[in-house]
Amino acid sequence: MAVALGEARDLDPLLILAVIGTESSYNPGARSGAGAEGLMQVMTRVHTDKFQSLGGVEKALDPYANMVVGTDILQYLIRRTGGVREGLKWYCGAARMKTDGGYATRVLRELSRLQVAALGQVDNAVILSYKNESGPRVENGYRGEHLGFSRWVKNNERIRGQAAHAGGDALKKRGGSLKEPPAV
Repeated sequence: MAVALGEARDLDPLLILAVIGTESSYNPGARSGAGAEGLMQVMTRVHTDKFQSLGGVEKALDPYANMVVGTDILQYLIRRTGGVREGLKWYCGAARMKTDGGYATRVLRELSRLQVAALGQVDNAVILSYKNESGPRVENGYRGEHLGFSRWVKNNERIRGQAAHAGGDALKKRGGSLKEPPAV
């Protein structure tokens, strides 16, 4: 579902999943005290109109409906602000604040671990998660620029090679190792 939504909205599907992981820990029934609901913790009382074509706000906990609305909001904010970091700041409700309280960093850290896992290096991604550390892409200066879905697909092979190389260096600094990515 994240790939289809990423393609339709020109967003990196792993970014969508990273927001979900950060917002709800992948729990479709998650609800916050502030009124955010579902996988992407959408503020349903603020975005009631966006749920209308999907069956109304009753669908806020439906994974598909929640991801559609959350991804629409995320895409709009990234485009409006000009970058992923600033879009994430707005997504978490910190648009008028000096800082997002580390929200964008947490999402990008989750994104980097998902990138490692997507390379087939799930064990390494789990280790990074337990240590609350970033994977190679964030370690090596990823600033959160908007790559979009089409560039994500086009650059997939190049990113795989860079992540495998950089990841080995980043993990060696910590005394670990990075398994070779599976043959493509």
